[in-house]
Amino acid sequence: MQLHLFSRRVQKAPPNKQLSVACLVFTWIIFGVGLAMLVIGTWSNHKSRASCGFTHHHFLSIGGIVCFVHGLFCVAYYIFATASTY
Repeated sequence: MQLHLFSRRVQKAPPNKQLSVACLVFTWIIFGVGLAMLVIGTWSNHKSRASCGFTHHHFLSIGGIVCFVHGLFCVAYYIFATASTY
């Protein structure tokens, strides 16, 4: 029930507030994906093997890129949240 009320309140909000909420949600999703990829990449890199498998080879570098994208969404959230207060 509360999710429905939150959804209705966001739909009636001004565009800056809607973008702020969207950036906040995407920020947390990207954070979770980036953190998981970094942990998997670090964990697979920790094992001393002669060869890395294809599935674990790029997790560390892609996780770092996803963290930069997370930072961009954080900045976008800050901008839209600040702009919606004025």
